[in-house]
Amino acid sequence: MYINLLKVGDLFSNILYRMLNPEVWNFQAPASVFQSHKVERDICLKKIRQFNFVHSVTVILPDILSVPDSFGLNLTNCDYYRVNSLTIDELVKPDFLKNFLNCGNVNLLSVNTSIDCDDCIAITTCGKLILHLNKLTFQTLGLEGKVSHFHKLSKGKYIVSIDLKSDSLKPGKAFYERVKNCLQKLKADVILQWEPPNEDICPSSISKYFFDLGYNVKLCKIKKDSETIFDVKVPVVENFDKLNQYETAKFVEWLGMVMINGSMEEQSSYISTYATPEPSIDVGQIKILRWRGFFNVSKVIHMLQEVESKYCKGQFFKAIYFQGFSDSPVVWGLNEHHFYTNGDNGGIVIMKKDEFFLCCQKCSNKYYK
Repeated sequence: MYINLLKVGDLFSNILYRMLNPEVWNFQAPASVFQSHKVERDICLKKIRQFNFVHSVTVILPDILSVPDSFGLNLTNCDYYRVNSLTIDELVKPDFLKNFLNCGNVNLLSVNTSIDCDDCIAITTCGKLILHLNKLTFQTLGLEGKVSHFHKLSKGKYIVSIDLKSDSLKPGKAFYERVKNCLQKLKADVILQWEPPNEDICPSSISKYFFDLGYNVKLCKIKKDSETIFDVKVPVVENFDKLNQYETAKFVEWLGMVMINGSMEEQSSYISTYATPEPSIDVGQIKILRWRGFFNVSKVIHMLQEVESKYCKGQFFKAIYFQGFSDSPVVWGLNEHHFYTNGDNGGIVIMKKDEFFLCCQKCSNKYYK
């Protein structure tokens, strides 16, 4: 049998080339989960309350030229604190549990940590201590946990969840002593805030608590900015019931362009441009306000109620966008979060008169191979 060695050589060369130079542009990135639907007001608020660790809030107000200085004051005055090298067992000590965790709402999140390769720590509003740990840290710690959904093949990441409001987590009990001793091995730089049960108590009490324990505590201020965009085309939203997934995606994309003040004017027939979804109408201006920092989700709900009461009676929609942290262990409820090609997580509430439309953005549930 005659074999053409040149063709065989070309075949192996081609295989070797493809192995060394894979067509990475043909690999499909995991798709983010985008959900949108019209909801009743109470259901909308209930869904938003499941969100953890808000990093930024943006309000879009079409046909509004200016807002009073008092608008959004609840967000502007939402100071939070950074505690460096916090030993994690401090979070289960009786004084902390009694005076802060069981009295008001505590939010805590580790900073300068990447969810895909570092140990990440969080306390949710519902009182769960979430430890997102590397394999070596998990094995050294000695607490019960489970393999991360996104690392179930490599088993490189583990999740430990501790209910800080549980009756079993009380001093003197064997479980409490075991948890406290294990958590002494963990340290992290964290940001935190405390929402007191009533306005007579100062939220800064939590910073003094850690300062008195000898920790380096830094006050972090909310960053606020605003702008007014003039002569803008705005999509007309007549009926939320008629919005399908495709139209909603286009509308949300338009909101994103407005928030970054992107150009929607055609510069050249050879350059791709973005057009406002139709039908649309010309308005004189759009007011955009942004807050960036660390917020309890209750602040988002308060802002929603403020916009609803003051600006939702006109013909144009109003929108609130809230964004989470890319590297938080959980985002929506207690569902595990991750960073694959992005750490997208957030939501948009679109309001018009008495109607609400909620859009939720989540990371893909695809696990690593």
